[in-house]
Amino acid sequence: MNKNLLNLILLFLLTVLILPFFVLAQDRPLDCCILGKTVVIEGNTYNKGETVGRGDICSLTNAATDHITKKWTLICLLSSVKLVTDWVFTFLVIFVSAMVILGAYEISTAAGSPEKVKKGKDYILYALVGFVVALLSKGIPDLISVLLGI
Repeated sequence: MNKNLLNLILLFLLTVLILPFFVLAQDRPLDCCILGKTVVIEGNTYNKGETVGRGDICSLTNAATDHITKKWTLICLLSSVKLVTDWVFTFLVIFVSAMVILGAYEISTAAGSPEKVKKGKDYILYALVGFVVALLSKGIPDLISVLLGI
């Protein structure tokens, strides 16, 4: 079970670390992006669904809700990271719930077998560790903001 938890953590980290390379692998440089999540930078709020870009090339469609800024790439990156971490959090919560149910099933059907009771407790313990990882995943966008000084 330790190996599965380690694989899950590595998969999450790879997803977050590889995300920027997908953006960089475009045929042409991006001029703007539509935000998937709300981002707050330096007191300015950029809401989900708004377009953020540099303005000289990007064709912004709605001047009332779109933003021209020099920090558009950072805003787009943070929005993407938030979107990925939300999906990872959702996946991990579902996985943790299944592991708790599996652990409870093992304990309830143990019929006095210490091996099955230990196996069930291990499932629940690893589910708890997985839940802590899921909670930590929600803090990654804020950690990136702090590291970048915004």
